[in-house]
Amino acid sequence: MRGGRNGTRRCPDWSTLRRTTLYRLVDGKAQPVMVRVGASDGSSTEISGGGIAEGDQIITGERTPG
Repeated sequence: MRGGRNGTRRCPDWSTLRRTTLYRLVDGKAQPVMVRVGASDGSSTEISGGGIAEGDQIITGERTPG
């Protein structure tokens, strides 16, 4: 949810959200999860979907060995 006027909360406009796949770490392996991506301020991004939960480890990049 995004903040509205006067500190109220409003529901996101689901028609403008895009769907994408992100990967969460489960037992040391990447597991694909389909999500909807919402508002972003450049450092935090709104994510919704049935396959993720608060506290899940989300893969945000790849490190090259060396």
